[in-house]
Amino acid sequence: MNKVHVGVYGASGYAGMDLIDILVRHPNVEIIFATSSTFAKQPVPGTTLSYIPHDEAKWDGIDAVFLALPHGVSGQKAAEAHAAGVKVIDLSADLRLDTPEAYEQWYGHTHPHPELLTAPYGLPEINREQIKGKDVVAAPGWSTLPRDLVAEVADELNVVEMVELAGAVGGELVDVSVKIDFRAVGRRLGKQVQAVATAVAAADPAALTAAYRAGTATVEVDGSPVTLEEGDLVVTETPREGWTVASGGGLTVALDLTLTPELERAGLVREVVRLIQEARKNSGLEVSDRIELWWTADGAIGQALTEQGEQVAGEVLASAVHAGTAGEGAGNASSSARWRWKRPRSAGCRTRSRSSRSSPTASPASSS
Repeated sequence: MNKVHVGVYGASGYAGMDLIDILVRHPNVEIIFATSSTFAKQPVPGTTLSYIPHDEAKWDGIDAVFLALPHGVSGQKAAEAHAAGVKVIDLSADLRLDTPEAYEQWYGHTHPHPELLTAPYGLPEINREQIKGKDVVAAPGWSTLPRDLVAEVADELNVVEMVELAGAVGGELVDVSVKIDFRAVGRRLGKQVQAVATAVAAADPAALTAAYRAGTATVEVDGSPVTLEEGDLVVTETPREGWTVASGGGLTVALDLTLTPELERAGLVREVVRLIQEARKNSGLEVSDRIELWWTADGAIGQALTEQGEQVAGEVLASAVHAGTAGEGAGNASSSARWRWKRPRSAGCRTRSRSSRSSPTASPASSS
């Protein structure tokens, strides 16, 4: 089978680097070029290639291009490649929505090529038939990921919920400031640099940042537009109270720092689970051993354990969880070895557990 020849635009960003890693290991794919304006001429990790600027990529002999560019820029490049007969897989947000109106609502500017919005989602588990034979495919966004995968990511990050943010998130969650990078633009702009710096300072920072990340930023100097290229601006985002925000590689992540009573109780449960697991390990239990668990606590810890007893049982392999002292009501612990684990008195929580094994390695502890 002949290899498919591909090019990757924006190959030095998060999505682009992961894509390169996948394509390098694909037996039927050969990467012909990988672009990055920031890292031009530097080696592409895992390949024998060097990054080249976007405008130096040639499509001769290319079967398909992957676009890992900012939205706005990606849509323009997709249209150019499609017109040249090259297949397009777009990893940006430009082709994920169905209408120009929806795109403008989410991303704050008009779509560069709305005729491409008929591209199907590249999610083969759902759209395999729609993808077949298409020349332009939109890589799925966060909102289209399988819910079990989203839940797995949330669990890995220890967050309650993950949702996709609107494109104008900057104005809602951070205060934005923008200034010219004089070192980057001095030689290119020459005598205009001070006037451009003044125009940048006078512009709406959130709107200018959105246009800059989309590759469409300009400012007016002496009645004429001056295009701002990648690397021309220094963008500073200061999270508003209650949020922390990080951006990079075209990705923005915002974390809500508000601690509700529910979240605080969930944190207490995680701490209880950690300490029970530690007690299991110190008692010599095998990973697969089942235990029976008793707890006594009041206040927030008591409420948390009452609400999330099933979760605790699942995580510590408890066949049963009882509120109260061992041997009261739920079962008689005197028939097997027992041991005791205590949280610090300031936390006000105590649990006891017993192994379901006939010969536990833990030393028996006296009942109290």
